[in-house]
Amino acid sequence: DRQMLEFASFEYGSLQSVGGANSIAPGELANYQAVAFSGIAEPRSFTSFLTAHLAELKFTRFPDHYSFRNKDIEKITGEFEYLKNRNKLIITTEKDFSRLHGSGLINSFNSLPLYFVPVKIIFPGGAVGFNQRILDYVGKNKGNG
Repeated sequence: DRQMLEFASFEYGSLQSVGGANSIAPGELANYQAVAFSGIAEPRSFTSFLTAHLAELKFTRFPDHYSFRNKDIEKITGEFEYLKNRNKLIITTEKDFSRLHGSGLINSFNSLPLYFVPVKIIFPGGAVGFNQRILDYVGKNKGNG
């Protein structure tokens, strides 16, 4: 069988609030300060994205696949309260937001403005073409395995 190599890139979307009721476009962040945190292996693109759009960023890095604890949330919310600007946010990655939600720790942020940054995968030939190639492959190889 012939193997195919697919290329993809990603881009960050508008920040989404808990519950998805509010969003903030990157271009609207220039007057905001933020406390951000993540437990991803390589947060450089995440922090670069935030630094490019925010007035000020305080970032806390946790190990990849980190299991957040109450004391971590207390540290983050304490740093948030210390920010002087009234336009201030708490920001995390989409992955970490999902883990916080699954663990129930999302409720520890109470009414604080917690947002996550969604990631969109970009396929050079378009997602429809990629999806069709996957469906074609699965259709041809159903009985193999």
